[in-house]
Amino acid sequence: MGSSFAALVRPFVPLAEAMGVPGAVLIAQAVLESGAGRSGLARLGRAWFGIKAGPQWRGAVYSGTTRE
Repeated sequence: MGSSFAALVRPFVPLAEAMGVPGAVLIAQAVLESGAGRSGLARLGRAWFGIKAGPQWRGAVYSGTTRE
């Protein structure tokens, strides 16, 4: 895992832990689902967990092609 990816994920650890998710689990899941920050969704959309938005979502979105 590159140090730049760790630096991007690290600020979210306290938020996850406040919700009962161990920080190590948050980091491990981000590494697994984003290819350690190397996937297109991670690099271009800053989407480390592959979470998809439905039509009711009003925030920012990234649209790209995935292999599922």
